This record gives sequence, C-alpha cells and structure tokens, in this order.
Amino acid sequence: MNGRHSVITAAKAAKHWLLSTDAADDEMTALRTEGLKLCEHVLGEPATRVRATADAARVDLPPPVSLIALSRFDLLDRALRITRAETHCAQAIAAEGAETWARVLGGLALSYAQTNDLEVVSALILLAAHLKLDCRWLDEARSFLLEQQQPSGCFGMISAESVIMRDHAWSSYMALKLTVAAVAALASFPPMSEYRSSTSRRSRSAAVGKL
Repeated sequence: MNGRHSVITAAKAAKHWLLSTDAADDEMTALRTEGLKLCEHVLGEPATRVRATADAARVDLPPPVSLIALSRFDLLDRALRITRAETHCAQAIAAEGAETWARVLGGLALSYAQTNDLEVVSALILLAAHLKLDCRWLDEARSFLLEQQQPSGCFGMISAESVIMRDHAWSSYMALKLTVAAVAALASFPPMSEYRSSTSRRSRSAAVGKL
C-alpha cells in the first residue's frame, strides 16, 4: 500500500468530518480551523500552513532516556514545548546520537499505542519529525495512527467514555481535539513512505521491552 496515498485518503476523510462538525464555542472553532488548515496542507490545497509560534523561552533538549521516566502529562507537555520552540537541536542530538533519540521516541510512541493514547502518540510523532528523526519504530507508530481513523473521518475511539459520562459536549470536544492532534502528526509524515496497514501488538511490545 502506498503510504502517501494512505495519508491523503486519511486527510480527505478528516477534512470531510471537520467540515460537518459543529463548533460549540470559540475554542472548538479555533481547533476546527486549525485542523482544516492542516488537512489542506496535507492535500496540497491553497492554504496557509499551520506553524506553531516559537516559545519565548529557549527549550533545551533533555537526555533522551530521561523522557522514559516522565509521567504522561509531563511527557506530553515536554514534547509539545520542544516541537513549538525554534530550538537549535542538532548539537544536542549529535551528543546522544540520532539513532538513540529515534529509538526512544519510537519506543515511547509504541508504548502509548498499547493503551490507545492517540494524543501522546501524535505528539511524539510530531516531535520526531521536528527533530528530523526516523526509525522502524516510528514507522510502526505512524501505521498505528492511520489505523485509528474511524469510518466517519475522525480519529480515536471515545464512544465508551461518551456512554459512561453521558456528556455529548465532552465527547464532541475530545473527538475534535484528538482528530486535530492526529492530523497535525499526519502533516509531519515523511513523503512517499510506505506504512503497513496493520501493526502487531507483538512488535509494539518488543519495542517497549528494548527501551
């Protein structure tokens, strides 16, 4: 299966879902606008590419192995902060080795894929792209991400939570948030790569075990 075709197909479906989704407030409107711009970027349509504004403070790269011990919240926060900052990271990556960095990010992404944590997986894929890193485990993580798109075009499964909480506003917001996070990661995928249509739990477990 051609990887680029898969990404474009996913972006088209996500764009269709975003266009049909109601935004209940200003935050959701902003999220939907960001998601649509990202879809248009993936599809090569005329649009202003969505680029995060650089943080005012410099963000230094920590040792890659230190990310393994972080809580989910801290890992997500650190990944997004580094991605958003205009960080000159080549020297820091060279000190630890690009392969080490790629394996840590890829292994962490597959670890969070085991719990279907789409938000963290998307953030780690985006961070790896920002740092110009790639490896087989990151490829597996990108395959996992593509598999999380629902028939409607959104990303992630929140139906169970929606039933439990009986909160339509919450489930609508989470669907939008996860979809925009996933589309941002899609926009960072290397061009003309091939992604397997399925990712085995065994391969994910093997990656986590080697961290």
